[in-house]
Amino acid sequence: MKTGMFVSSKGGSGKTTTAFNLAGKLALQNKKVLILDLDENRGLSKRFGLATEVHGTTNDIFYNKPVRVENPKKNIFIIPGSVNNGELLNKHLNGMPGWEKKLLNWIYTPTEEYNWFDFDYIFFDTHPNDTTLNKIITMTSDVIFDFITGDKIGAQDRLEYEAQFDLLKENKIEINLDTKQFESTINGKLYHIGSAFDFSKTGTQEYAETQKDVLLTIIPKFALIENSKKFNVSANEQFKNMYPSLKKRNKKLMEETDIAYNKMIEVLDAAE
Repeated sequence: MKTGMFVSSKGGSGKTTTAFNLAGKLALQNKKVLILDLDENRGLSKRFGLATEVHGTTNDIFYNKPVRVENPKKNIFIIPGSVNNGELLNKHLNGMPGWEKKLLNWIYTPTEEYNWFDFDYIFFDTHPNDTTLNKIITMTSDVIFDFITGDKIGAQDRLEYEAQFDLLKENKIEINLDTKQFESTINGKLYHIGSAFDFSKTGTQEYAETQKDVLLTIIPKFALIENSKKFNVSANEQFKNMYPSLKKRNKKLMEETDIAYNKMIEVLDAAE
């Protein structure tokens, strides 16, 4: 089982849409994906018709209460986000002993119905804020995907998030009381993802060239990705069910999108 965090410095970066579409691609490969909607906006919960949940949500993980696991599509499972204010949860976490390991301990604790290690992947969709909750998710994740847009603002966001990540890596926790050994609370690797790059716009290709050494991959702006927001069907599933004439029209961008998604899957699978 591999864990991936989907994060960004601001809304509208494509992180939630990518989590949805990447889960859809993996589901078509018969991989089981569990999504934890930890974003205050509850974007993934809304896509699966779970927008008004109060009980059994991801919030309840941190209150030692049972959660509800929904199975809206084959091989895709989700614990919905809560309508309750995220600020209240962060205040609760700030006063909790051992808060750093709370989510990790939950993953290692099976329920009567679910052993979380039976899933091939667990995705954490997060809110674009530097919160205690996001720190916990970072400490739990094998891979952290930071999403940036195809402009100079995106480049600045990347630098700011890198600084936050490096600062968090400096935090140490005691792991051996006898020898006083310490280790970083962060074991996951950070990768930057260029999202929704519109190569039809003047300058996007040139800008992408300047960023290629710092980005794991670039996801192009693509009609099937945009449609996934409207129809709640992943880009890969849409493409699979297309008429041949439409497939031909969308083949190039689908191939480029698949290359990006495959790179993300590769680093997840390689994580230790």
